[in-house]
Amino acid sequence: AGTLKRKLSEAGWGLAGDETLKITLCPKKRGYTGTELEQILRGQGIVCEFADPDYLVLMVTPQNTENELLYLENALNGIPGRDPIAGRPPRPGHPRRILSPHEALFLPSERIAAEQSAGRILASPCVSCPPAVPICACGEEIDEQTVALFRYYGIDFCDVVAVEEQTRR
Repeated sequence: AGTLKRKLSEAGWGLAGDETLKITLCPKKRGYTGTELEQILRGQGIVCEFADPDYLVLMVTPQNTENELLYLENALNGIPGRDPIAGRPPRPGHPRRILSPHEALFLPSERIAAEQSAGRILASPCVSCPPAVPICACGEEIDEQTVALFRYYGIDFCDVVAVEEQTRR
């Protein structure tokens, strides 16, 4: 994977991380989000480990052949460059802790649209690919900045403490 990473970097792909068997691309440099790039590669039979607006992660193994790595290199380099994307994720807020994570996890909860979650208490973590750092911790009050991050990362629904439980607090 080291040689492939070097070749991709030379071809103008932004890379992040230093894990030997993971290729973490920063596709905004080439004008794509990670999720757009994932769809393009999926159409060519390449399955990615993870994608979000900022990154695309590919996992290689010692069992990958030179031909498979060459296929991946050619697939990526065959994607035409576009104007770089300058957008960054919204800045995280400072959600206020209302309950302990234990309390929030075990109280009755309901699933609601993330867009409608401001002011509610998060009951369970919303992460796109565990292990991951949650945007908001269980027991914290969801604020508008958290909702903006949910939107940015494509989190459409979240589990919040049930209304009747929240009003008792």
